[in-house]
Amino acid sequence: MGVWAEDELSYEKNFMREGTPMKKREERKRSEKRERWPGFIFMAIVTVLVFTNGAHSADKFPSKPVKLVITHAAGTSNDVEARTVQPFLQKYLGTPVVIENMPGTGGRKSREFVIKEKPDGYTLLSTGMPSCQIGEILFNGRYRTLDFTHIYSLFSDSTALLVKSDSPYKGMADFVEKNKGKTPSCAVPGVGSTAHLNGMILTRYLGLTTKWVPYDGGTEALTAMAGGHVDYVICDTGSATAMITSKMARPLMIFDETPDPRYPDVPAYKALGYNMDTIPSLRGIVGPPGVPADVVKIIEAAYNKAAEDKEFLSIAMKASVKVKPRDSREFFNISKAIYNEIKGEEAKLKAMIKPEK
Repeated sequence: MGVWAEDELSYEKNFMREGTPMKKREERKRSEKRERWPGFIFMAIVTVLVFTNGAHSADKFPSKPVKLVITHAAGTSNDVEARTVQPFLQKYLGTPVVIENMPGTGGRKSREFVIKEKPDGYTLLSTGMPSCQIGEILFNGRYRTLDFTHIYSLFSDSTALLVKSDSPYKGMADFVEKNKGKTPSCAVPGVGSTAHLNGMILTRYLGLTTKWVPYDGGTEALTAMAGGHVDYVICDTGSATAMITSKMARPLMIFDETPDPRYPDVPAYKALGYNMDTIPSLRGIVGPPGVPADVVKIIEAAYNKAAEDKEFLSIAMKASVKVKPRDSREFFNISKAIYNEIKGEEAKLKAMIKPEK
């Protein structure tokens, strides 16, 4: 029996013994209840405050180390970039950031792991784009790229169209004019890579046809051109640096709105008057689906501060790492554009993939 019910019976017995009229009994009961209500209200308020403050303390982010999973092995570009910013991310987050390399199946292994983790901000993934979209769409990765919580993108690569140094092409206008009605061959570092997608966008915009020849990487693609096996190459400028420096390759265009600082004389597509949308090659930080917005903001703010840190920028420059910050919204929009581009060319790209042995 509850407290209120027991009190009711006690009142009734006492009042009946005293012969108290019914009206007076009711008034007295109401009076006694009113006197007790302030105490109950006070205790309820104290209880709510205690639980609220306890929950707030438990949910404060970050209160323990953050794990940053890398899609590829130590020494790869993704790993080098993550380790370059790691000490500065720790500094501005105020907690240790533990890097864990999880290579396998072209990055799909780590993505399939992280997407199932608890969305509390303590497990993050550094992944390349469009590698993430390619893994899902072309290689049946067990994750959905756009379901990841997109948090921040700090690093990016430039892509260039290159020819042999002794090529007759004087520039892009000459390249376009001399390839009208022809089908030159172009080497690219992988089916559906940033270079491949940008090449498809460019040739579609210019009304040119091309025979795409995919290789395992930019270096292999450039070697094929040097050996006379293809007419030109589209790849990241990092892979091409050695051949450009040794005068074995010559860039005609950069697939970016602004020139690459390392090659200021090479025109960006905007300067050529090309009204098209290219796809950047970038590395970004994502979390499992549903990371709370306030946690995203905290991580985003830490990356922003790192991106403005002069010491970090100096180290990044020495490591030949291209820093181009993009917040969560811009990062997601680019990721979605890449996804849609690959989806639109899915059948054509899948037809180019060599069967796995």
